[in-house]
Amino acid sequence: MALRTPVAVLLALLACALPWTGPAQPRATIRLATQSPLNAELAPRGDEVRLGAQLALDQLGGPLERLGFRLELAAFDDQGRPDVSVANARIIVASREILAVIGHLDARTAIPASEI
Repeated sequence: MALRTPVAVLLALLACALPWTGPAQPRATIRLATQSPLNAELAPRGDEVRLGAQLALDQLGGPLERLGFRLELAAFDDQGRPDVSVANARIIVASREILAVIGHLDARTAIPASEI
């Protein structure tokens, strides 16, 4: 439940800030990324981050979809390793479609990735 509030605020801000696109224009894609461990020992907890973000997009993304935006979740597996979280952060930052990141599960992966 703690994840729902930041995602709801982000989606509400997007709905207000982005210009309206009429039906004649192609739908733009807005991607939100998650970074969490999706395999091995921490996978159940990391999957909670991913599933919570997807649930928030499904439940709260309606206003943006009505404005003509398509919402997608891009789940990145940081494997609970700082080096992998940094590599993922580089990919995320390079993407023009990814608007925000939800995660990490712990500071060990969050702090190094935040420097990117």
